[in-house]
Amino acid sequence: MAKRADSVVGIDLGKHVLKGVALRRRSDSRFILTNFASRPVPEEFDSAEDLSRELKQLLCDLGGSAKACAFAVSDPSTILRIIEQPDTPVDLLRNALRFNGLAVLNQECKDFVLDVAPVASQVDGGSIMENPSAAGSKRAVQSGVVTQTKYLVGGMLRSQVKQIVAAANKIRLSAEMLQLAPVCSFNAFEFAYPEIFANDAFLLLDTGHLQSTVLIGSRSELVLVRSIDYGGKALMQALTAEDALDADAAWLMIQQPSFCFRGSGSRGSGFAGVE
Repeated sequence: MAKRADSVVGIDLGKHVLKGVALRRRSDSRFILTNFASRPVPEEFDSAEDLSRELKQLLCDLGGSAKACAFAVSDPSTILRIIEQPDTPVDLLRNALRFNGLAVLNQECKDFVLDVAPVASQVDGGSIMENPSAAGSKRAVQSGVVTQTKYLVGGMLRSQVKQIVAAANKIRLSAEMLQLAPVCSFNAFEFAYPEIFANDAFLLLDTGHLQSTVLIGSRSELVLVRSIDYGGKALMQALTAEDALDADAAWLMIQQPSFCFRGSGSRGSGFAGVE
């Protein structure tokens, strides 16, 4: 698993369940799901050692050891916002966020690892996090008018990034990519439903254990991002309050396709293009 150049392992670091998938490329636009696994975990890990033990067991459940991995992170402490700025080179805007986040985001960002990308649709149809330097190098002044560009800003606590990387290193797993889970859902939707993504308006609900994120897009462009302090944990508590349902019955209800939520941490659109 994950030893061939056409294979990839992805791990979703949720606050209630760790989820892992092993995929193998079949063509330029199709992947085969070779295995998947999940493990319940505590909401917080005390150390990188604790996280590494869970990651190691998850990889064993997937059927082997991986050399490289992409991580999706779901955590209420993360930053995910759309800002408008004069058209600015991405590297310059990234430094501005790093050194003066209070002025740009109205939030102190010194404890965060940040990245930024323009959210406007790319000419070549690339995803929102692809080739940001080229998109950010356009001229900021046209016909004497300063243009405003929308940028997506993502951030994760530096301590959390260090813990994930340290945990991966302990089991000789290379953390090739760290991405926020809602952004992964957005990019997965683009991959799974390219025609809808390119031509229609759409709404994605990323339901996590402690927090949910709503993403609204239109014709390849991310228009709105909002986080809600309500997730699978609060939903389960509401369904089982005053013994209305037992935990098993509530979980079965959540898993029904007709239920308005797809379950704690569920991201249905991410697997639509997978056999």
